[in-house]
Amino acid sequence: MESVVAALGANALVIAALTYLVKAIMTHRLNKDLSEFKRSLEASAQREIEAFKAGLEKERLRLQISYGGIFEKQAEAVLALYKNILHLERAASAAVNSFGPVAERKHAFHHAWIEIKNSYDEHRILLPQQIDEMLSHFINRMLRSVFEVANIDARDLSRVTSDEYTRLMDRQDKAYEIIESELPALKETLIENMRYTVGVATQG
Repeated sequence: MESVVAALGANALVIAALTYLVKAIMTHRLNKDLSEFKRSLEASAQREIEAFKAGLEKERLRLQISYGGIFEKQAEAVLALYKNILHLERAASAAVNSFGPVAERKHAFHHAWIEIKNSYDEHRILLPQQIDEMLSHFINRMLRSVFEVANIDARDLSRVTSDEYTRLMDRQDKAYEIIESELPALKETLIENMRYTVGVATQG
């Protein structure tokens, strides 16, 4: 009886040892397989990331090439408008400050005004929204203001009543305000945008 019990105990120990050994082997293989699977996933993910980055870089270069010409044309449009603004400024100053026949002064200014109006219409699609809105608002107001000042200067104010004289001076002051404030502000906006476009300043 004792020998049977001893044999059973020995068998149990052997079975337990074998079970532990099999379990250890399986655990080791599972850990190894899991480790290899993780490495495989990481390598695959890294390859996908690199491929994605390469795709982004290609797209960035494509867009840079595609839009580079647009930015150049936009800079050219802003530069052309700035030159027209300088010409308009000189013509406006001559129209409202110089002597001579009013019709001639108005005609000279109107010629400069037509130039900037045509330049604006031609380049509008390339202009930043801020400049587009400022020019759209400014161009017609500038024409009316200069003509207003010139027409009042041409009048014989000695024949108007005191109330009418006051009204005329108010109109003239408002016209001068547009000429003296809106035009310089537009020039500064064009300068800031040009500097931002060519990369020598940051846009605030």
